[in-house]
Amino acid sequence: MDESCRRIANGAIDLHFFSSLSPTGGLYDQRCVYDPINQRYIVIMEYGASGGVSAIDIAVSKDANPNDGWYFASLNTALTINNQLTASDRPMLSVDGTNIYITATQGSAGTECWVIGDTAGAGGGIYNGGTLTVTANQLAPSRQGVFSVVAGNNGKTYYALKTIMVTMIAWRIVGLAVVAGYDRENALSGRGELVRVTVSVPPL
Repeated sequence: MDESCRRIANGAIDLHFFSSLSPTGGLYDQRCVYDPINQRYIVIMEYGASGGVSAIDIAVSKDANPNDGWYFASLNTALTINNQLTASDRPMLSVDGTNIYITATQGSAGTECWVIGDTAGAGGGIYNGGTLTVTANQLAPSRQGVFSVVAGNNGKTYYALKTIMVTMIAWRIVGLAVVAGYDRENALSGRGELVRVTVSVPPL
């Protein structure tokens, strides 16, 4: 996270940042990335409230200057999986100039992966103050671990598998990381599927 994003993310802790979404619960786990292709800042925060409310609040700056204003939207993450209501936690964020990619754990159900088109949907999509539109999503089962998202510059987005080393109180990438990639064209058409491959990762 660069220094500009760090300042923005720290400022987003203030409930007033997302006040247009009328938050009544808690906001936490802020993330910020910069989209150098479209020259926008993107901020997300986990939102939780009583009654099983779970969402990820999203803000996209109108241009490269965050002082020029923001577009706001909320992604519902209170998902019923295997007949159980789940809530998101620890969201991760990445962009590639075409889509916003978000992953979040859904408790023991697994990791949900969302692809949000920059300009897809009514009103030109979230990048133009229009409707936030999910163009593809898929659940990675918990047996596959917890995934984090990183967008590549080759038309694919990678979901790296991580594991928790409790004794170290830290995250460690496993020696053979499981990576899943979305083909950008298929993802935008709603046909995107997670493709399982393995890549060698030097041990820590």
